[in-house]
Amino acid sequence: MPGGRDRPLGLSSNVLSALPFFPIEIMRTKDFILAMALITAMAIVVSTGQAESSPPVAQILERYTRALGGEALARGLVSIIAEGSFYAPESQIRGMVRQALKAPNKSIYTIRSQDGEIFMELGFDGRIGWQQRLYPGGGAEVRQITGPALKQMQLNADLYREFKLPDLYPRMRYRGRVKIAGQPAEVIEAVSVGGQSETWYFDRQTGLLRRRDSWSVSAGESVRVQNYFADYREVSGVMIPYEVRACFPDSPENNIVITIHSITVNAPVSDSRFIMPRW
Repeated sequence: MPGGRDRPLGLSSNVLSALPFFPIEIMRTKDFILAMALITAMAIVVSTGQAESSPPVAQILERYTRALGGEALARGLVSIIAEGSFYAPESQIRGMVRQALKAPNKSIYTIRSQDGEIFMELGFDGRIGWQQRLYPGGGAEVRQITGPALKQMQLNADLYREFKLPDLYPRMRYRGRVKIAGQPAEVIEAVSVGGQSETWYFDRQTGLLRRRDSWSVSAGESVRVQNYFADYREVSGVMIPYEVRACFPDSPENNIVITIHSITVNAPVSDSRFIMPRW
């Protein structure tokens, strides 16, 4: 391996990601697992829209759309850059994260630990998905993302995906109410066109998304992940969570906490930034 060293920390090799779904052949080390957890948690814009199923579903999602700020304001965003920090409690790893999204469907994530041992980028240029790992001693490894992982990257890169949910998640149903941190939440189950299932929990008082449950598939095994959203703040009229916890019920050693420090909207971002590097 060019420069640096691998950092397996006794993690189960089947736990590679939450969302998106990255194949196990890409990386089996702790840093890639951490990167996938971070990308899962940093999905800035999440499910809203209108459903064709039962009235409760349509009403809940319509209220969520309004709580976020409405479609008109969201459509005024052409780019979002979020910068923050992450903390993995079990492994005591800290570092920085940066996410850039550009309309309609380009994205890049940068993840770097404080000690520099983890330094990764994952990008999507609207067609090609890729992963780049940079080593502390110099050198880099670049791989193209394909298959189910690429499909999930396409979904996550869509800046306006919340307004396309009737197409992206054609099956939705209302599942009643539960409590999250003592607060009532409305629950919706949804299944995407590709057959991927998710469960959304909307705060009954604010209408905002409090939690999202989903499944990641790696090496033929399913891994549960629960994302908790908190500290919503208004950015150019749109509500965005500044704190996200990605929890893995079956492998809590992979849990991640992300804190966003700054968000910049509509800043110029060159299309070349999303193109797969060539070494």
